[in-house]
Amino acid sequence: MDKLKNNRKKHEKRSFKNLVEHPSALDSFDRMMKAAKGKRMVVFLDYDGTLSPIVDDPNRAFMSDEIRAAV
Repeated sequence: MDKLKNNRKKHEKRSFKNLVEHPSALDSFDRMMKAAKGKRMVVFLDYDGTLSPIVDDPNRAFMSDEIRAAV
């Protein structure tokens, strides 16, 4: 049980450090929208293994209809 508690503490420290180093874009959404006003925006999304299952050949990765509708 102590080992689990120690692992949790380590995870919490890493999670906090990650949030500090890589803050959520959602926290800055309004500021980003103001900065983007009148500009052309582009969204880049990871595909193989994120929007589609991982496959041996990334050229054969396809997203499901459900994911496509969400995007």
